[in-house]
Amino acid sequence: MHTEAFDAMATGEWELAPAAWQDTELLLWKPPAAWFSINAFYTPAGLRNWYVNFKHPTRRHQGWVGHLRPDLVIGPDLSTLTCPT
Repeated sequence: MHTEAFDAMATGEWELAPAAWQDTELLLWKPPAAWFSINAFYTPAGLRNWYVNFKHPTRRHQGWVGHLRPDLVIGPDLSTLTCPT
């Protein structure tokens, strides 16, 4: 499903719909002046993975999220690294 979402965004064939966060708990750390956030995704079994999201420093604006690409997915023991986008 995650890959399908990226494909839909790339082609512009998507629509906004209500949804509920599922499957993981998220701990997010984003210093206001940083060009990244660090996300830790947890399941009932423990830490699933780290996710480094590159984005513009936090600032007030309307209608623009400010994400940069590529992002990084890092295994829980820090031994694997993938680029999902």
